[in-house]
Amino acid sequence: MKTSLAFWLAKASAAATVLLVIEAGASAAEISLWVESSGGMILPDRPAGTLQQIDRSGVRNQFVTAQLGLRAGKDVKEPCSFDWTALEASGERIGRENVVLFRGADIVVDHGQKVSESGDKARARAYGSYPDALVPLVDREGRNVANRITLEKDRTLLFWIDVFVPAGTPPGDYRGRIALKSGEDEVAAIPVKISVVNLEIPADSTIPSLFNLRLHKHVADNLDNYVAEVMRHRIQPTNYHYVDYVRDKRFGWAMLDRLNPQGNGYVNVYYYHTGGLAPEKARALLDGLREVTAHLKERKGSRSRSMTSAVLR
Repeated sequence: MKTSLAFWLAKASAAATVLLVIEAGASAAEISLWVESSGGMILPDRPAGTLQQIDRSGVRNQFVTAQLGLRAGKDVKEPCSFDWTALEASGERIGRENVVLFRGADIVVDHGQKVSESGDKARARAYGSYPDALVPLVDREGRNVANRITLEKDRTLLFWIDVFVPAGTPPGDYRGRIALKSGEDEVAAIPVKISVVNLEIPADSTIPSLFNLRLHKHVADNLDNYVAEVMRHRIQPTNYHYVDYVRDKRFGWAMLDRLNPQGNGYVNVYYYHTGGLAPEKARALLDGLREVTAHLKERKGSRSRSMTSAVLR
């Protein structure tokens, strides 16, 4: 019995459809998305992990963090992007705006460390790419900054997750998801669970830190952003130049007030001197600390929580 042309055309069409489905599935299977802790460095040669869920606990006013690794087994022509949801629990929610994804931007290290591997293996790194700055995928206004991700074969990309638990959030298990998409198609997804404990930590910056950034133009242009971001994480940025600034008539209190807008008064002074600190320098340092403390207390009034500490070495 002869088979009609229509039968063979239909059969060929079905086979083509099967091939397309298999090809699409293979493409998704070649992409690995997994969860890492926030304490490790994910390098480009990192193999795919197996943890497939973010499961963390936190308290109100805390940033709960994790990392995602993303790796492709072959070159992927179409760029991907992330999408994510709010976290919900029994009618309560942590808004989507409180879930922020960052891309780990690599820097290329092309100079050797002056550290022997036998003496300090952690710092004696090889040349190559290392994750450095975290670039938000989407800015605070919702505009795309870096949410266009090109995957390269056998190269792992790092993504950082910040989940902020706002003040007043009721306790409970808040759930949502983070999805990786190619166009409108979902390639992979990671469920997220944040267990909020019935505790609240201060919203004000309370943790003193010391930083001294080289004054390159891009650093100077972004210093205010740096200060604002660390203060959102309850870290009070300080600098040993504070004392020098307030005693210099060219700066006065303007520099201190700009870099310490909350006036919480954490001034951590570090002085390094190989031959010991000369008495006159020590007196000047302590006098400066007293002046800074008095100024900050005046700004905060009765609510001042000023603290000064001098680490003399």
